[in-house]
Amino acid sequence: MTSVNARNQIKEHIIMNLSGFEARIKDKVRKSVGMTKASSTSGNLKPFHEALLPNWVNLASTIERSLSTTLGTTYEKCAYIIAKEKHPYAKIQHKIQGLITNPEIAIIDSIIEEIDRDGMRVPYMDYLEQVLQVHKRGGDKRVVVSDIFVKTIDDTEFYFEMKTPKANKTQCLNMTRDMLTISALRRGSDTKVETFFAMPYNPYGTRKEDYNHSIVKTYMDIEYQVLIGAEFWDFLGGKGTFNELIQIYEEVGNEFFKDVIQRIGSD
Repeated sequence: MTSVNARNQIKEHIIMNLSGFEARIKDKVRKSVGMTKASSTSGNLKPFHEALLPNWVNLASTIERSLSTTLGTTYEKCAYIIAKEKHPYAKIQHKIQGLITNPEIAIIDSIIEEIDRDGMRVPYMDYLEQVLQVHKRGGDKRVVVSDIFVKTIDDTEFYFEMKTPKANKTQCLNMTRDMLTISALRRGSDTKVETFFAMPYNPYGTRKEDYNHSIVKTYMDIEYQVLIGAEFWDFLGGKGTFNELIQIYEEVGNEFFKDVIQRIGSD
């Protein structure tokens, strides 16, 4: 659970990212509210639908579509605010620097080529073991950037890649490459290293088994590589953090969008 201070920081961050949102959607709103399009190259004209729906329904739909990109920029900072309160150390865009040998690079390249061709047909941990088995001292310098880095009280290092829940194939392959590379770079340390693809929410339901995006399920190991929704947020801040974060977003929405909708709707 988050403190009052953390809640306020999260609210301020969300509101800051929403600044300018009103101006960005005004043109879209003017085009979609109170007027019927004359033509549509994609064949989506629905004049009776548009005539039947109240203006505020069209307005809400326009806002929702425009909001997705804006919200995507808020999750990383929220994760950092929550993590730094719960754990000894947390950082955004953390650089992992170290040495990696040619055999390690070669096996990682081979693994990525195999997954690219056949999908994730064996558990991720089997691939990781292949990389760790060829580890030797020395090598060339390599730098990998992790979206969120968290060090827990028992000195375990957690590296999170935060991407859209519907990641594409290239993103999946790149995340697996980065995860394997981070583990190779940190192999010589005495600390335990964990790497994950962290999804801020599950677009398919509340349970992990509900998740059903075929690309991620094909090219990543859902069980060992991925933390989804509450699983991720509750790790960062403790049980109930996900629900509390949803509540914070709801509070901001009630305060912010009520005025925005009234102003835009009256233009």
